[in-house]
This record gives sequence, C-alpha cells and structure tokens, in this order.
Amino acid sequence: MGCASFRDIFREGAKPHEPASGAITWLRLASVILAVALGSAIEQASAQQQWTSDDVRQAAREARHQREVTCIFTVEVGGAGFNPYTPHGDAGVVGPGGLSASGLLPHFRSRGYDDPFNPYQVATYIDTAIDEGRGGNWPYLRTWLEAGRC
Repeated sequence: MGCASFRDIFREGAKPHEPASGAITWLRLASVILAVALGSAIEQASAQQQWTSDDVRQAAREARHQREVTCIFTVEVGGAGFNPYTPHGDAGVVGPGGLSASGLLPHFRSRGYDDPFNPYQVATYIDTAIDEGRGGNWPYLRTWLEAGRC
C-alpha cells in the first residue's frame, strides 16, 4: 500500500479532515444538533414577541369578568409592566393568568386553548373558569376584590 497522492488528499471540494466516504462525522452531527436547537430558540423568541403588555391590558378590558381578570393579570404580571412572558416565581407557572401544569393549565388546554401566553385566550378562559366556580384557583382573588385592591 502506498501513500495517498496529493491529488487524492486535496481533491476538489474536499477538506483534508473529511472522510472520503462522506460518512457523518461527530463535528457534522454536533453542527446539525446545534442548528436545530438554535432554530428552536429563535422560533420561541419570536413567538414571545407576539403578545405585548398592551394586549394584556386590552384582553382584560374585553373580558366579561373584567374586574376579576384585571385583578389576576395585575397580580400575575402587573409588577413587570404586564409583560405576558414574565417569569413567575413558582416553577411551571406561565402567562398572564398564572396557569400551571399542576393547576389549571391542563384544563385550559382541554378546552381547546393552546397558548397560555396569549392574553386573549387566557382572559376568555378565566371568564369561563369563573362562570364554572373555579375562581378559587386564584386564592388571592376574593380577598383582593373584597379589600378593593383590584
């Protein structure tokens, strides 16, 4: 067996570290994984720009239970300028309605809603939840309404 010729090693379009067979290298695999992860992060970041604090305020004004929805939104994201993407202190709590996986988020999704950051969906859901007697899922709501804090 002889050594590979200069022409074989540096064939047109090939890089010296690439296998001639075109096999997937770890570097290529890592690059693909990184590209997919970056694409997902960019998609999530752009989705997070969809709803604004103005949307949160407008959804509360349009709600049938305007006072209650406004109170919930104020408690959950009001301190952060009504940003619907505000991280909550409790793990798993998301959106302007403070929905959580261990609370009302599964019920929210079972009703056909798909975006717990969408203040219009959340306000409509809260209206329905209050109509069904689920207002107690926001334990501060009654106290704050009776005390005039909302």
